[in-house]
Amino acid sequence: MVDKPTTRMATEAEELVALSRALDVPFLTAFTRRFFPASLFLRERVRDGTVGELPVVDALQLGCPPNNRPQDGGFFHQRNVHIFDLVPWIIGSPVTRVSADVRYNGQWEHVADMRLDLASGTQLGFLSLADTAQNQDEISFYGSRQIYRLQRETLFSPDRRGLWHEVTALTGDATTHLVDVAAGRVPAGEEIVDRHGADGLQAMRILEAVKEAGRRGEPVCLPDATEMP
Repeated sequence: MVDKPTTRMATEAEELVALSRALDVPFLTAFTRRFFPASLFLRERVRDGTVGELPVVDALQLGCPPNNRPQDGGFFHQRNVHIFDLVPWIIGSPVTRVSADVRYNGQWEHVADMRLDLASGTQLGFLSLADTAQNQDEISFYGSRQIYRLQRETLFSPDRRGLWHEVTALTGDATTHLVDVAAGRVPAGEEIVDRHGADGLQAMRILEAVKEAGRRGEPVCLPDATEMP
């Protein structure tokens, strides 16, 4: 088991995913936000139709500690990778295309204005800003029937007047789930994380596509998720 991000580069993740599958040895990325009761609750509300049509999702991440460890990567690796993984997982649809305006402070990105298009038709607008004392982390899901805002482990929803209230009816504890997946006790298709690391690979491919889109100044398409190793 590895912490996020799975690797420094997508090519490294590809090798490890292929090796894990060939040897049938678990290779798990600890995407901890998938295990929060708020994330699990929201995923269920999206999947059961409570949210309704979901044309737009907005994400915001502000603040990142100064980086003195090049092996850790920049803001994309340290924090943005959470969003690259969590939103497609909640919606149940892969990212197919990204566009981005990325600005750097020396070697590392410090401002990124991104748009991620999902196969479902949902558009994810994602703004990240590293150089600020404010630490903020939220994802807003603007559904046709219901709106939710996820702030790390806390979930909010507005009433008819637009006032936000915390959703408190959250249950679940998935702290043992990684162990169960590794031991083969979770039926196929019911895993929160992929047993062979494909979710970590996909997050790395999104991360690198964002960087490439920023360099090229034009959208970058991602490979079909069903064709990934």
